[in-house]
Amino acid sequence: MTYYSIAGLNIESFLLPSCFSPFEIPAAGQTHCTIIKDSDGFSNHSAPRKSFPYDSFIITALEDNSWLYSSPENYLQVSLLVSPDYSQIRVHFPPGDIHDHQDWQLSNLLRVALECLLIRHGRLSLHSACVALDGHAIAFTGHSTVGKSTRAGKWVDH
Repeated sequence: MTYYSIAGLNIESFLLPSCFSPFEIPAAGQTHCTIIKDSDGFSNHSAPRKSFPYDSFIITALEDNSWLYSSPENYLQVSLLVSPDYSQIRVHFPPGDIHDHQDWQLSNLLRVALECLLIRHGRLSLHSACVALDGHAIAFTGHSTVGKSTRAGKWVDH
């Protein structure tokens, strides 16, 4: 298992996509979330209550209050089954090596599930670049490719 810390929450995982590597830490104390591989699939999950389209996938609320995150057509065969309190995330993908497109889908599914975990613990997730100045943080927020990192880099340079 590998351990990660995101916004002060400790996550234990068999695998996270490479984009999460900056958050890797030595084994930590309390684990807030465990991510495990489930090679059997989720055929035994409870019945769906309601589905919500989100970005390029669907989040389905299940009758037992757990959540199923999947692709609309699940053509990449990557999905997550998340416990009601977000303390466990089961990841399913086909046997064999993970291909780049599956890694991309897994990154997107986990990003949203982990953002929900952060919210449950009173944390806020921002798409931003940030610099420290005199003990304070200055965050540059915005959509992808608008120049947040460039602007933050200019602040650091001056």
